[in-house]
Amino acid sequence: DVFGVYKTDKWYAGANIYFVGGRQGLLYEDDIVNGGFRETTVDLDSYIDINLKGGYHFNPIFSAFIRANNLTNSDYQTFTNFNAQGTQILAGVIWKFDALF
Repeated sequence: DVFGVYKTDKWYAGANIYFVGGRQGLLYEDDIVNGGFRETTVDLDSYIDINLKGGYHFNPIFSAFIRANNLTNSDYQTFTNFNAQGTQILAGVIWKFDALF
């Protein structure tokens, strides 16, 4: 896991890069013949995930941000049968109502 953060009075930015090596997981399948479930060990591939974020504070009340996750658009499983989403980008604005008090 490697990360970095840059911050000034108005700007901020960050990056997070991490590597997860190959590992094993369990897969449960219906066992129609014997009833119940059958447990199978499966190999999960290694992956690299890169995430970036940044933003700008216009004043103490109003700011804007952008965040990008899984920039390599890797198709990986965090756990058995739990697939990660592809590249995701989120942007928005923040208005702090309590900053005046």
